Formats: sequence, C-alpha cells, structure tokens
Amino acid sequence: MLPIKTLLATLLLAGSAFAVPEPIDDRSVEHAVRDASANPEAEPEVANLAKRACKCTKVKNAGLYCGYCAAVISGWKHDNVYWCNKAGGCDDLGRRTSCVKTEGPCDGRDS
Repeated sequence: MLPIKTLLATLLLAGSAFAVPEPIDDRSVEHAVRDASANPEAEPEVANLAKRACKCTKVKNAGLYCGYCAAVISGWKHDNVYWCNKAGGCDDLGRRTSCVKTEGPCDGRDS
C-alpha cells in the first residue's frame, strides 16, 4: 500500500506545480489613447509657414527642385532646394550645394 500513497502524493505535488495562471485584472493595465497631435486645432508654427511661402507649378514628377528651376514659381531663392508636389504645393528645404553650383536637381529626382 505504500507505493499507492507515494504515487498519490507525487501526483498531488506535480499537479500543483503546473497550475494555470490567474487572469490579470484589467484595472492594473493602463489603456492610453493617444492622438497624432496634442492639439489638432493649433495654428501652424511660423517656421512651417515660412517653409511653405513658396509655390510650384503642377509637376508630373513630385520631388526636389532647385530655386532657379522653372517648376518653382514664387518665393524661391536660387541656392535653396524645394520639394514640389503634383498639386503645386511647395516646401523650402533650405540651402543645397548642388543648387549653389547650378547642378540641379530640376526634374524631381535627388541627383
């Protein structure tokens, strides 16, 4: 009878070692909702307005254009590079050495 008692004791001890974990309380987990912008109605910053003071023609190939290129039609500086989009939008990305040397880009590519 001793082996049966030993077997039962072993099964009870082994069964408690493989216990199923208790479910986590939802109150202990933080559920945070984050917006893309802290204040979606905020006015654009002055720096962003200055970057968008330029205008491009509607180009077929959106991309980089130097200020002297025909695609940049207003608010341009000869030495700066601009991102022109297909709708005529423009962002001034600042001075670029290839634009200073009149080496482009004038076709939207980053050459």
